[in-house]
Amino acid sequence: MSKTALKKELASFDREQLVEVILNAYSSSKEAKEYFEFFLNPDPEFLYEKKLDIVIKELNKSKRGYCKARVSVMRAAVKQLEDYGVGTEWVVKLMAEIIKGIVIIEKFCYITPALDNGVERLAREIIDKTNKAEMLSFGLETIDKIVNDSGKGRPAFRDKIRSAVAAYLRELRIG
Repeated sequence: MSKTALKKELASFDREQLVEVILNAYSSSKEAKEYFEFFLNPDPEFLYEKKLDIVIKELNKSKRGYCKARVSVMRAAVKQLEDYGVGTEWVVKLMAEIIKGIVIIEKFCYITPALDNGVERLAREIIDKTNKAEMLSFGLETIDKIVNDSGKGRPAFRDKIRSAVAAYLRELRIG
C-alpha cells in the first residue's frame, strides 16, 4: 500500500478507530513500539547510543584476521536513526563512528572491499548530508577529525578518505 492510499484510508477513520489502529501497531510490532516511544518521549542521545551499540557489535565481528562486519547492518542503523528525524548532527555522528571504527580495525584485521568502499561512501555521504543541511563546515570538521585523530590506522587508508572527500567536493564544485 502506498503512503497516499494509506493516508486516504486513514482519513475515513474516526478518532477511536485511529486510536485502535495505533494501539494495534504498537502491540504487534517492535519497530512501531520503538517509534511511538521515541515520538512520545524524544531522546536522540538514547536512540543514538542504541544504534551505536549495533555498530560496535558489528565492527567487533572477526574471524581468522578478517573483519566480518557487514556494511549493510551498519547502514541500516544509520537509516533507522535518520528515519526517526533526530537531526543531521546525530546521523553524521553515527556515520563518523562507523568510519573511525573501520579505520582503527583495518590496522589489525584485513577488511573486505565492501568495507573499504563503505568508508569512502560514508565520507561522501557525510559531506552530502551536511551540505544539504547547510552544515558543510560541520561535515568537513568531522571528516578532518576522523582522519587526524585516528592515528592508529594506516596513513594510506586515511589519505584515501581525504582524497574521496576532495573528489566529491570537486564534483559538488565546492573547494
